[in-house]
Order: sequence, then C-alpha cells, then structure tokens
Amino acid sequence: MFWLDFSCKNYLIIYDLVKTTAIIPFIKTDHAAISLELVNNSNEIKGPGLWKMNCSLLDHRDYVNDILEKIPICLSEGRKELSDSRSIWDWLKYNIRAHTILHSKRRAQERKEREQNLQEVYAKAKFNSKQTLMTKMLIIILNSAKETLELFYEEKVKGIIIHARAHWHEHGEKSTKYFFNLE
Repeated sequence: MFWLDFSCKNYLIIYDLVKTTAIIPFIKTDHAAISLELVNNSNEIKGPGLWKMNCSLLDHRDYVNDILEKIPICLSEGRKELSDSRSIWDWLKYNIRAHTILHSKRRAQERKEREQNLQEVYAKAKFNSKQTLMTKMLIIILNSAKETLELFYEEKVKGIIIHARAHWHEHGEKSTKYFFNLE
C-alpha cells in the first residue's frame, strides 16, 4: 500500500482513492497500458475557465453552415431588442460563441465515444487473437483495428501540437510526451 499526503496528520491509502482500473491493449508495442482513475475528494468549486476558439472548426462545413444560418437570426433578434450597433455586434459575437462552445462539446463527446469504440474493437481483436489460433481473418481484423486506432491517435496528436503552439515539429518524429507537457 502507498501512503499519500505526508504533510498532514490525515494519512490516506491510495487504494481508497481508486475509482476504476483497467488493462488496455496498446498499439505500437506488445505491452499493455494500465488505466487508473482516482476519485477527487476536494470540494473546490471551479469556474468555467478560459475558452479559446478552435480554428480547425472553420474547416468543417457543418459548423460553418450552422453559423451562416445563425447570423441573420441573431442580427434580427439583436435589432429588435437593442438599438446601439455595438451592442448588436456584441450580441452576435455572444451567440456565435455560445453556439461554438456547444458544437465543440458535442464534437468532443463524439470523439471520446469513437475513441472508446476503437479501443474496445482493438481490445476484442487482441483478446481473440490470444484465445484462438491466428487465422487470416483474425489477422486482418486485428491489423485493421490497429491501423484505425493509429490514425485516430495521429489526428489527436496533430491537435495537441497545435494547442502547444509547437513550431518545430518534424513529420515522422513523434515526441508526443513533449507536446503533452507543453499543453
């Protein structure tokens, strides 16, 4: 057992903080990753934090079309309620920001679900490959699941590189730990 919080008299066993554990098959290696989720016992109330626009949303046609449809509606609402053009402009920016935040949260949830599904497919294929003899079909399924997961993680790393504002990333060099620490 490990002990935490040596500065206080209230010693806590790490076992008491564990919410879930899992062993996850990991791509690019024959080792498995261990996932450990801890319970947060602090009762701190956190604010919404700082929001920054993800400019990659502008590459998605569905988001751009939604905004283009929303602009005339927000302008007409603003003109009904407000008389000052600066207030109308702020009203428009507020509505676009609110819509963008909701859209981003929805996309993040979809990405999270997709990642979980891809991990489950890969874990199932890895498990099946260990349980039975490797047939051509199992090999194809395993390799396909692995490639799909690798592509997903490459896209995720591109986002991390952009968030870290790293200007010196070279193609082929995968220093993801470095970029995670920058972010």
